[in-house]
Amino acid sequence: MPPVFLHFFGVEVIETSAINKSGFENLSDAIKKARTGIVSGEITGRLNQHIINNHGRGLALLVAEGDEEVSAKYGFECGTADDREAIYIERRKTVNEIIAEVEYEDSSKGRFFNLLGSLSLNPITGLPILAVVLVILYYLIGDVVAQQVVGYTEDVIGKQYFEFYTKSFVSEVSAVDINVTELDAEGNPGANKLFSFNAKKQ
Repeated sequence: MPPVFLHFFGVEVIETSAINKSGFENLSDAIKKARTGIVSGEITGRLNQHIINNHGRGLALLVAEGDEEVSAKYGFECGTADDREAIYIERRKTVNEIIAEVEYEDSSKGRFFNLLGSLSLNPITGLPILAVVLVILYYLIGDVVAQQVVGYTEDVIGKQYFEFYTKSFVSEVSAVDINVTELDAEGNPGANKLFSFNAKKQ
């Protein structure tokens, strides 16, 4: 496995595959070298040292995370919601750091999106990227969708086709009166005209 795992965990990571039946021969030697790995100082600072010394780190972690049953069983006070959230955030942060170091896609597209993701997480480059995304969204929604698409669906599809053919269909079976208001070049209403159509089918 890549040495970066040793850097993050502080212990050797053995790659195994049940399908290929590989890697298991290295487990016995690794177990003999078992040791405490690298632990987060942020998480350790929220654990009860007395619980760690007498019951182990695992139990102390459950209590800090707010496990009510475990805390009641051993008579310890539950951790707060802030403690639990801080522990979860630290875990997610560590996982993200590991993924950023070891996961990649060996293609131009993958390298581009990996770089874009890294730049987006950096406040110095992330804020300009956010501004560009907001401008693009404003243009797409405010101009393309709200004006061009809506204008086309209302003026062309709605008035020229839907309204025309709907009125034509209705006029086949029922008398129709259409009141038309003329608009000048500035869009101001002018004269009204009434068009009456008798039913073609009785």
